Amino acid sequence: MAKKVIFVHYKTHTLDGVSLEIEHRARIFKNWGWKVFYLTGEDPLEKQAKNIYIIPELKIKNKTNLILNQILFEKTDADENIALTFFELRKKLIFSKISRVFKKIQPNLVYIHNLFSYACNLPATKALMDLLDQIQTPTLIHAPDFWFTREAFAKPQFAFVKNILSQMPPKRDYILGLQVINSLEKKQVERKRRLKADLFADVFDFDQKNPASKKAVQQIREKYKIKNHPLILHATRITRRKNIENSLLFSAELQKKIGKKIFLLFPNFVESGDEEYAAKLQQMAKTLNINAIWAQKDFALQRNPAKGIFSFWDAYDVADIITYTSQWEGFGNQLLEAVFFRKILVLFEYPVFKTDIKKQGYKYISLGDKIIKRSWRREVPKACLASAAEKTAYFLQKKEKWKKIAEKNFCIAKRHHHIKNLELYLKEKLKSIS
Repeated sequence: MAKKVIFVHYKTHTLDGVSLEIEHRARIFKNWGWKVFYLTGEDPLEKQAKNIYIIPELKIKNKTNLILNQILFEKTDADENIALTFFELRKKLIFSKISRVFKKIQPNLVYIHNLFSYACNLPATKALMDLLDQIQTPTLIHAPDFWFTREAFAKPQFAFVKNILSQMPPKRDYILGLQVINSLEKKQVERKRRLKADLFADVFDFDQKNPASKKAVQQIREKYKIKNHPLILHATRITRRKNIENSLLFSAELQKKIGKKIFLLFPNFVESGDEEYAAKLQQMAKTLNINAIWAQKDFALQRNPAKGIFSFWDAYDVADIITYTSQWEGFGNQLLEAVFFRKILVLFEYPVFKTDIKKQGYKYISLGDKIIKRSWRREVPKACLASAAEKTAYFLQKKEKWKKIAEKNFCIAKRHHHIKNLELYLKEKLKSIS
């Protein structure tokens, strides 16, 4: 009988980094002959697949959850007993729902992403923890984000909240491994929780054929009237910490440098709560005279020609340049993806890049590592923008030179971040249940 694994996360099959990493793991289990299930708060494929179980209360942006988070982490007049009662009712509801799913599936392995390390939905975290303490199913934890690295969770308002946080990630005999994706968080979790953490960063399948469609790539250029103009892709979600204004500023600088119209494609979704930030970016693009393409509705993880939906990978293949401007990343899926597609890479040197990735030897065009705050914007210095634009203009002219660099980058990434490395890691961790 086939073994069963259930992946638990706030959302699945979207274009965020955690969802993409879940799919890398799911592919490995499917190749092993396991049955794969998803327990999640939201999933665009829920109506197409029978192995997806939706519990709306797991969703981060669930209205009740947002209200509860305000009570738990922001200064209010809420009484602690009332807050605890509210919390317990919520936890009990979620516990009953996930219990039914687990009873139906009877998984051999639970793979938890973020719920045991992040604090954006504590009733769900505690409900899952209580259930697993009862049933003792072997569990792996993937922790790309930690509550103690985010300002939003820095001020728990009540003792019971502090107590829950002090137990995250949990120490349990049934937990086979805790996986973190950068050395900074590995040191912090080992110091704060005295837990052994396995450092295993993001991966990609560097042996696969190009997943993009040449027909779709041509259609993208036709649909948005790009023709033969240079196209920049900014592939991250649109959210504040990605500092996307620097992608716009770089595009404007490059446009000025080459004297030719530049197009800038945004295929990823606007994070809930960042709509105002997205609106400011759209106005900024108009002011800078950038041909920005806000195409969130036209792209998804899976291509659907009947509905005019391109795949995320089509966006990479059509681009000439990738910008990666985040001020903070746990690792950097989009960096690996840009390397796989051998595109000119323009990036801000965020902390994890400097500590864990840069030493691997990649060649890229740097936006530096300094930020200047200007009103709502966080800008890199103008000198860095000008230098990056000049180097990019050079490689647009000398594409063969970048091609050689891109091949070296590809070999580095394949050595350090191949999905096969993850498969070997999982085989070792799962010896006890294989």
